[in-house]
Amino acid sequence: MPTNEIDVKILKLAVNAVLDHILEDLKLSSVIVNAEEDLYWQCPAPEAYDSSKKPTDLTVGRLNDDMDFARLVHRGESADVSYNLVHLAPLLRYIGQTVKR
Repeated sequence: MPTNEIDVKILKLAVNAVLDHILEDLKLSSVIVNAEEDLYWQCPAPEAYDSSKKPTDLTVGRLNDDMDFARLVHRGESADVSYNLVHLAPLLRYIGQTVKR
């Protein structure tokens, strides 16, 4: 496999293993979002992937909004399911940073 390719099957196995660890080993079924940490900086593509210059188009995302999108995907109500990865990524990052503390 080339190094410039994301193997979705491997990614799925890794994410499942991490979430299984959190659920089964750490016995966490939810992670509290502190009110002062609900908002986060987001750098949209393509700026996020151009490290040759400093991003100028920073926007603000909200973890609770991202969770709402995740609920829609779960219920099958999301129009563009694959795009919702942009909403899941901040949630996964927050969980990783919060559980690590």
